[in-house]
Amino acid sequence: MYNKSSACLTSFLLAFILICHSNLLAEERSKASIGVILALSGPLAEVGESIKNSILLAQENYDGEKKVKIIFEDDEFKTKNSVTAANKLINIDKVDSLITFSGGTSNAVASIAEKNKIPMLGITALSSIGIDRKYVFSLFLSKQGQIDILAQAAKKTKLKRLSIITSTQEALIFLKDELIKKIPGKIISSDEVIPGDINLNSLASKVRLENPDGIFLFLLPPQISLFSKQLRQQGYRGKFLGGPPIFNPSEIKAANGALTKAWFPGPESTYLSEYLSNYEDKYSKLPISEGLYAYESAHLLIKAIFSKNLIGYLSNLKQFSGIAGSYYKNSDNAFQIPVELREISETGEVLRVDL
Repeated sequence: MYNKSSACLTSFLLAFILICHSNLLAEERSKASIGVILALSGPLAEVGESIKNSILLAQENYDGEKKVKIIFEDDEFKTKNSVTAANKLINIDKVDSLITFSGGTSNAVASIAEKNKIPMLGITALSSIGIDRKYVFSLFLSKQGQIDILAQAAKKTKLKRLSIITSTQEALIFLKDELIKKIPGKIISSDEVIPGDINLNSLASKVRLENPDGIFLFLLPPQISLFSKQLRQQGYRGKFLGGPPIFNPSEIKAANGALTKAWFPGPESTYLSEYLSNYEDKYSKLPISEGLYAYESAHLLIKAIFSKNLIGYLSNLKQFSGIAGSYYKNSDNAFQIPVELREISETGEVLRVDL
């Protein structure tokens, strides 16, 4: 009698557990989801970590009950891995939307997202990914704003002979090409390096001999700190300017003063203090610039998902109010963050510059 009752109770408990587990699985599967493709290993692992942290912070602030599932996939900053990750997220995980980081990744995944009718938001200055596409969008600093403010900075400081060093990454190459058009006659040399290449001493020696008034560092970590230090060690005293990747606290620290007074384009800083302090409180360090764009990308997609008409919301939205101002969407489906000129101080702080 006792054994029979115990067996019945055990069977009941097992059935109850299985039902609860099935319900939890069903609930998990029914959640709207965002797939994120980024570099969590390889040369840009630190950038990827800041992006991931910022997306999770945005979820905490805008989806406290975690009604949206977020799945991260590491592509090691390799486009072939980006394609594999996109197919996995779409076909196996059945995500409702995608966030991608970098021009290469976003460009590789855009056609896949469009074909499968999965809304995608690329964290990249390469806004061309959205041209003639319904499901592909981008969110980044205004590309024209970046070019204009860097050209204005070069003219204002009367830098006449300029060199450009560029990592072969699509968005940085685009910036370099457009800047050359904007300040014709000022560029005396332009060199490219492969992302992850840290053997830059001979290139530093070449540029040092050219002795330009200023150098545009359109480089990726850790090349920014390595190259700037090598040039300073060889006696170069000219001006450094660069792209958004310079706004990286670890790179600024690793440069050991070599980037002091360097100028670069960044987001409008008036209303960023709350995001920066929240990030620092949670992760005990400051984010890099791409962290902000990731935070806002997650914020935008969460709002779109909660609208119950994800693609309709993104397509009809003309401007998005974020923590760095109003981001107007252009004809390329690019949400453009307002730009200001920034400078790295002697203490490593990043300050606004008014030309």
